[in-house]
Amino acid sequence: MIRSTLHIYRKNVWNIFAVVGIVSLGIIVALIVAAPTIYDLLFYNVTKIIASASAIPQSGFNATAFIDSLTKQLGGLNWGDPFLSITSLLDNQGYVHLFTQALIDSGFQKEVLGNLTTTISECATALVDGIKAQLLTMLVLIGVACLIAFIASRVVIQLRTARIRSPHKDKEFAKNIKRFFIMFGLNLFTVLLAYTLVILCLLYCLYIIASIFIILAILLGLFTCSFLWATLCYRSKNLHFKKVFNLKTYCKYLLCCLITISISLVILVVTFFISDIIAILIALPLIFVSNIIMENIAISYTTNYYKIIRATNKRRRAKLAKAM
Repeated sequence: MIRSTLHIYRKNVWNIFAVVGIVSLGIIVALIVAAPTIYDLLFYNVTKIIASASAIPQSGFNATAFIDSLTKQLGGLNWGDPFLSITSLLDNQGYVHLFTQALIDSGFQKEVLGNLTTTISECATALVDGIKAQLLTMLVLIGVACLIAFIASRVVIQLRTARIRSPHKDKEFAKNIKRFFIMFGLNLFTVLLAYTLVILCLLYCLYIIASIFIILAILLGLFTCSFLWATLCYRSKNLHFKKVFNLKTYCKYLLCCLITISISLVILVVTFFISDIIAILIALPLIFVSNIIMENIAISYTTNYYKIIRATNKRRRAKLAKAM
């Protein structure tokens, strides 16, 4: 089983690039949809502040210097850290400080700056609300892309690895197709449920140690279900269930899952040393592909086990026939 694990991993890990491509396309589409709206929102609110500042007599306001200051401050954000940048863009008080500093840099008199307090606050609130709405739209689009990549990669890898294998491949093709889709549906439901539980645990569990144990329990349940579904869907009626699904084979399967996770973690750590952005980009696809590989290890073991048993029984019958 371990040799099969390494073979399946080596053969299918390259599918992360296809998943990255689909997810990247989703990110590009999300940016194309959201970026113009955010730009229009920023332009509208900046124009509103410029109009309000220009309407105050003898304020010393210079619109060109105001725009230059805004550009300089926005460019000074730490765009190399995406999370910090997004946090800055969602900070209401940050925009208030941004606009106030830009007004001061433009030569606006501090004595009359209080006349624009309400306008600055309204524009900052409108910007934050608008950016939150667009980020939510982006997350939905990226989530759809991830779901498409998740399902597509599962179909491709499972077909490539399992080849709709069963002990009765030649005799019951229609039944094997049915087995394939049942297996696909069960695994998809189990994985989505496990991912949802992990996300909820990370969001709402207050204690780190408790979160770790809960996530480990969820992963153990996921591995168990993957092995159980493969045994149920591809097993032969002539063989007892416990011949395949027993403590020995289950421990072997858990060891194979541990090997798969360890190799994926090594790849992720190495990628982090190369580039944080690339590591973040391949992290989710690597999780997807690793999970599918673990499922197909169970399918491959189950189907190969039954093939070996059938071949052994066939040789025994041939020997008995010769003896008679």
